[in-house]
Amino acid sequence: MGKWTHAVVFMSVIGFVLFFVPGNDFPPDTLDASLLQEVEAEGDLTEEMKKSIPTSYEANSTETALKALPYRVTLPESLPFEAEPFQVLDIKDWNDKDGKDIRIELRTVSKEDEGWIMIEADDYENGRYKLGITETVELVDGVKAEFKTNQSLESSMLHWSVEGVHFAINYKYEGEPYEKDRHIEVLKDLANQMLKGM
Repeated sequence: MGKWTHAVVFMSVIGFVLFFVPGNDFPPDTLDASLLQEVEAEGDLTEEMKKSIPTSYEANSTETALKALPYRVTLPESLPFEAEPFQVLDIKDWNDKDGKDIRIELRTVSKEDEGWIMIEADDYENGRYKLGITETVELVDGVKAEFKTNQSLESSMLHWSVEGVHFAINYKYEGEPYEKDRHIEVLKDLANQMLKGM
């Protein structure tokens, strides 16, 4: 075999090994529920009612929750205020409950309890992001996002989609006067950090 053949064989073997090494960074095809704990539905529900509501899960850590997802979510590290670590609020398996229609919500709060950032991600179509007046914002790699603001609540949201996954960041901070341009700047920075980490 020639030099090029050796190189091609070597690179193929390396690629194969990296793909199957435990702990690789590839998301599973469906939600890996073995890493999570199912949350029992509360209330006096019949079996038929239980079938119609999503299955909820909790994780023993944020890292475990992200590893269980069938898509990649990278959390921003540089935040606009001193914050607590991101915590998982909820993981839900929707629709057919087959591990394919998954929604996760995570939140961090400022250490002075003056604000919060909530990140949502899901891999199925829903209309929740289509409500309200939006303004288009451009992120890295030409990704288009929709910015919405609620001035009465002094909070804002940025929503975008990449490779069939829908992301949203909700932001509120009472530690400085509300300014729409400042909210756009903060949300763009957070979203770009997430996109660069994917």
